[in-house]
Amino acid sequence: MAATDIERGLSTAEVEERIAAGKINRNMELKTKSVKELIIENLCTLFNLINVILAFLVILTGSFKNLTFLFVVFLNTAIGVIQSMRSKKMVDKLTLLTSKKAIAVRDGAEVELDLDQIVLDDIIRLGRGDQIPADAVVVSGEALVNESLLTGESDLIKKQPGSELMSGSFIDSGLLRARVIHVAPTTTWPKLITRPSTSKRSIPRS
Repeated sequence: MAATDIERGLSTAEVEERIAAGKINRNMELKTKSVKELIIENLCTLFNLINVILAFLVILTGSFKNLTFLFVVFLNTAIGVIQSMRSKKMVDKLTLLTSKKAIAVRDGAEVELDLDQIVLDDIIRLGRGDQIPADAVVVSGEALVNESLLTGESDLIKKQPGSELMSGSFIDSGLLRARVIHVAPTTTWPKLITRPSTSKRSIPRS
């Protein structure tokens, strides 16, 4: 397949061809469990069941002072619920980050698209503050990219023609155009896969 023209982008016919082939950026929403489901999941465990049975047997013997172990059971369950809630909050926050639109070049003009309208080989324009909606390769321009959500590294990574962009990361500064090489669900986002950057230079934040 010929490389997409940087200035013209994909034609309407090419976009329709990719949509028909299923090469679209499908819904990337991260589904999380409800608060009720998280509480039930942490309450209804084998560990808690065993301790409830033990507590019942202790109550039958009338030795109520031996029920103090229930405090440990309660504390363990509470910690599990709190950790699950924190994880849910973080994932929900990351989901909100994917709600922005993207700018793509089609038929020689820049158009604003929902993220699930992006197709394979689309030429997308990215600038300061933009989130990278799909794995792509830079075809023109330069930018510093924040990949901390994916790799945990706080250093900004310089991207230039030929550099790979990971979906879910952010443009900190600069302006570039990139060609989409993977679309959801095969993109880095929302899998949050940690992998080495293809860039050779790391620019520390001043």
